Amino acid sequence: MVKINKTSVLLSDKTKTCSNSCALKHDYGISSCHIQKLEDYIKIIVDGKNKITYNNSEYTLQDVRLYKGSWYTFANKNKPKYSLVLHHTGDGKLTLVIPIKVASLVGSVFGTSMNKKSQLFFNQFASQITNSNEKKVVNVANWSLDSIIPTNTPFWTFNTSKEPSISHTTIVFDVDYPMAISNSDVNYLKKVELKEQKPKKHSSEFTIEYNKLGFEGFVNQEGFTSMREGMEGNDNFECIPVEIDGEPVDETTGIAYGDKDMEKGIPWHKILDNPFIIIIIATLILMAVYFVVIPGIITLIAGDEHYTMYEIWQIS
Repeated sequence: MVKINKTSVLLSDKTKTCSNSCALKHDYGISSCHIQKLEDYIKIIVDGKNKITYNNSEYTLQDVRLYKGSWYTFANKNKPKYSLVLHHTGDGKLTLVIPIKVASLVGSVFGTSMNKKSQLFFNQFASQITNSNEKKVVNVANWSLDSIIPTNTPFWTFNTSKEPSISHTTIVFDVDYPMAISNSDVNYLKKVELKEQKPKKHSSEFTIEYNKLGFEGFVNQEGFTSMREGMEGNDNFECIPVEIDGEPVDETTGIAYGDKDMEKGIPWHKILDNPFIIIIIATLILMAVYFVVIPGIITLIAGDEHYTMYEIWQIS
């Protein structure tokens, strides 16, 4: 079993920048999904390409875990609801830690398309999680870890190895720019009763560096740099439309309709979905009919005489 380093580290200093390029390219690829609830985390089993390159060193994904909370301490007492941990081996070890927050806290309607993709990632398996520790096959479509890796997102990086010649690199993405999980999927996870991970005594033995730019996204052999574009050349899957908290996702782009509208301007269809807006519009229409249209019709019938609604009410 893979052992995850849970050393508590204070992640608040953003002044010491990466001494290396801190360049990462990932191509996990389309995958099936198996899940298993273990003692304090959800184990997620994937079978895609699972390749990743960091600072020109290649790694292969070995383990994916979803924890509740985090053993890291962030500035301003900010903390994620969940942490997705991806452990790789190759030229040493490489662990990615991705903070996850509830969509309502990061913009479920007006959020970025990347956060919509991360919600879709969780949405396809969260309802299947139970307290049983049996391994479970989940029916997923267009499902890839590439959709959950933050793009252009700052991160901290440090080496947890006690031997300088050995690289056990940990990358923790900035919790101020979390990936999102929908409210409905959080409700499924609450039923599982995962043990919450909390920071302990901080270790000061690591040299912690910060990358303000983040990664540009994954690059596959065709040179694509976004998840959905990378999938367009793949004939081995069908695109199936889904919904996230009742909000449809465009099957051709993978972007929620709300995000597409934001690219064009104000999302008018969402504004008109608001019942309070509809009430206000209906009230304005009724007032226009009552004070303008009806007096105008009566004035036309009466000839040169002009009547106000008050005068019409007195006559009646």
